[in-house]
Amino acid sequence: MAGVDGEDGCEAAAEWSPPCEDAVRPLLARPSATDESMRGSGVHAKRPALSPAAVVASMARGSAAAGDSFEASAARPYESTLRRLGLSSFREGQRHVVEAVLAGRDALVVWPTDRGKSLCYQLPALHTGSITVVIEPNISLMDNQVAELNARAAASGTAPWATQLHSADARNESAAARGDFNLVFISPQRAMSPRFLQLMKSWHANLKLKLVAVDEAHCISESDDSFRREFRELGQLRQCVPGVPFLALTATATSHVRRDIVDVLQLHAPLLALESIYRPNLYLARELKPSSTDKMRRRVIELVQAHGTPALVYVTRPKDAELLLAALRRKLDDSSLVVETYHGPGRSHSVKQSDSERSRVLSDFLAGKVHVVVATCAFGLGINKRGIRQVIHIGVPHNFLDGY
Repeated sequence: MAGVDGEDGCEAAAEWSPPCEDAVRPLLARPSATDESMRGSGVHAKRPALSPAAVVASMARGSAAAGDSFEASAARPYESTLRRLGLSSFREGQRHVVEAVLAGRDALVVWPTDRGKSLCYQLPALHTGSITVVIEPNISLMDNQVAELNARAAASGTAPWATQLHSADARNESAAARGDFNLVFISPQRAMSPRFLQLMKSWHANLKLKLVAVDEAHCISESDDSFRREFRELGQLRQCVPGVPFLALTATATSHVRRDIVDVLQLHAPLLALESIYRPNLYLARELKPSSTDKMRRRVIELVQAHGTPALVYVTRPKDAELLLAALRRKLDDSSLVVETYHGPGRSHSVKQSDSERSRVLSDFLAGKVHVVVATCAFGLGINKRGIRQVIHIGVPHNFLDGY
């Protein structure tokens, strides 16, 4: 199975038109004069209620009159901040997004993996010395980004830039409350807790909070009462921090998912940066699942040996990961390939891994010490690992986006 649509870029239209679905070039909508007049103090708390169709229409409005503010902010020296992040220049479209959120505007970014979405919230935080809250769906993603950012901070001779608040650590929370970190990563569950809501209000009252970023924002559309329910409650944060821009980012969002993101997060006339998910270096294939468990395991081993590592093997349940892990370890024991599981049993052989065990697996995988990870679909979401040779799904993924 191969082939994903990739069409020429197109200008924003008054409706959410299919031709813009997979625009190759960034699709950028600038604010109109009406948009500017609504961006006063507390605009997010006071904005009129809009239907989804009206919201989508407002996203597409643009006016050359707003260009002056963009040109004025373009003169600011970002070079030193880029160097601190180990970069020499912006990629296409990044500067537009950065300047939009620095100007107080909401934004929705849909770019492929490894396109540079993270810079859109990292640079504003470091450039202004303010606080950006980054809401992430899983612990491994938080740990990965925090480790990379703080390694950059150490290389530049400064104190850590980032922290994650996914575990009860009083000292870490106290340091974050003081404003010691420019980037605070947190899960949707903890972001909606009364304790963290009060902390955000405090930052906002002291003019420390610059931006709220929601990474992997497509999870908003996938959530329901039993799965990632808190994602659909994130729009309530706007009442706690009126006037603070929201930035939603994802690598995969169809038209209806984008509409859902805008509606749930109450994005007001956001700047849009859309690109195709088409990746010419990817090959998609499917085959019938073997009729027995033993044959299925043998087929996975054949694929790993034929196409190389690092490799990810996805299953639907932790129990399946445990059984497949044991089989792969037996068969690959003589090949010097190290196989681990994520969200499976871990070394303790319990059904669910501890945070420390998942963090160990992630660190070893990123460092090249682990060659194959058998995991549920939560692993790999936004993980910055280059050189992946293959991704194997055993059975049908929950949806197309999980598979892609």
